[in-house]
Amino acid sequence: MKAFPLFLDVENKAIVVFGGSADAAAKLRLALKTCASVLVVAEELDTRVLQLGDAEWISCPPLDYSFPNNVAFAFAATGNPELDHQLAERARSYGVLVCAADQPAVSDFTTPAIVDRDPVIIAIGTEGTAPVLSRQLKAAIEAQLEPTIGLVARAASKLRPWAAQRFSPGRERRDFWSILFQKARQLPFVTDNHVAELANELVGADNEKPVGLVQFIAARHSDPELLTLKARKALDSADTIIHDSSAPSQILELARREATLLEPSVQGRTANVLDEALSGNHVVVLSTADHRPDLRALEAHNIAYEVIAVLPQASLSLLSSSSPNLNHKKAA
Repeated sequence: MKAFPLFLDVENKAIVVFGGSADAAAKLRLALKTCASVLVVAEELDTRVLQLGDAEWISCPPLDYSFPNNVAFAFAATGNPELDHQLAERARSYGVLVCAADQPAVSDFTTPAIVDRDPVIIAIGTEGTAPVLSRQLKAAIEAQLEPTIGLVARAASKLRPWAAQRFSPGRERRDFWSILFQKARQLPFVTDNHVAELANELVGADNEKPVGLVQFIAARHSDPELLTLKARKALDSADTIIHDSSAPSQILELARREATLLEPSVQGRTANVLDEALSGNHVVVLSTADHRPDLRALEAHNIAYEVIAVLPQASLSLLSSSSPNLNHKKAA
């Protein structure tokens, strides 16, 4: 990654937009979506294409502008590439991050395509190389994402202290949130009360204590695109990923950030798999080694396991079965 994605807190800060015409209009519209104070610096404004809204206009030559202390970042979008370049250098001299329009080489950041379901924000970037592709991806995501998802997230945020008192950290709490979001996104109407009622129903339900599940993935190639959808879901939801030294790094990167990654010795792997599963964790074993000792140990302790074929040509002959073995315990 050449550019590191992050979300910057702009509360009680200012965003500066240099430019008073069409080039600055798009940047201004984005800035006005935030809670920051927005300052537009330009000698003149073209009000046909640029609407100030709640922004403050500072009428002066852009290069004469002195930055205040609370600026989060700035856009240089005057329509003059050379002037924008100079403004970028000037902003940096004040310690201000800057994006010069259509000049990623002289910018500290690029502006992503944004799917806005506040507080759920999806930013799509191509490091400034393919903005049209970013917009196409945005349109695809917009079509699939329900409009109420922001309301669900906002209502759920008010339940966080309540959930912290009722659910242990780790899988128990994560399972609660997973079920809550899944069901809340299906509500015909979303309000704080509706989501709170749903949360109370989940607490009152007779939910069994989560039991361990072990999934074996035989990934013999490093191309993540060859993973099945089921394998991707397993990596995304696993609590623990146990892998050998030959496990492809590109596939390990698909694990969720909070997952524990373990690289035991061949002799110690079975003990690790068993310990993690007995702790109630969802375990993914990413390896091409002989897993028959692992499977025998799991069967002896009545722990559910499953083999996931990743590639059509992947040989799973090292495993005792190519079918799910979910007869011992129902996986949570």
